[in-house]
Amino acid sequence: DKFGGMTSVQLGQRPELLDALRRTVGVPIRVLHVTRNPFDNITTLAHRMHTSIAEAITRYGNLCRYTAMITALLDPDELLHGDYDAFVASPGPGLTEMCRFLNVPVDDAYIKDAAGVVWPSTHRTRDGADWSSDDIAGVQVLLDTYPTLAHYRFD
Repeated sequence: DKFGGMTSVQLGQRPELLDALRRTVGVPIRVLHVTRNPFDNITTLAHRMHTSIAEAITRYGNLCRYTAMITALLDPDELLHGDYDAFVASPGPGLTEMCRFLNVPVDDAYIKDAAGVVWPSTHRTRDGADWSSDDIAGVQVLLDTYPTLAHYRFD
């Protein structure tokens, strides 16, 4: 929860930690890779780090590179991609998919209760920042490079 960037950096810089994790836990690992509109992520990153949108794009691009490296090291049954915006719009199916991925029983009462505490909508932080055409073009390069981001747009 909100610490995926730190995990991506650590595993990206030391990919051998993934095998160490597998050995340590001794059970199958499961990785949930949840994406959100990069324009919102980058805006939030710039705000939290007190930096420019351009600098945040560079940092976000590094996170994307690390994430791609890590996901390439995972077996297909270890990885589930999810889209945060789609999840918020309809959490029930996403929760069901996660339960199945994690090999836990799908309990209708749990799905209903958990779906009930999901925020009703996402926050478009990009609308509160000044994005230049160069900044938007810089993010478009990332959208074109990383398939899990390809469906996102600025507007």
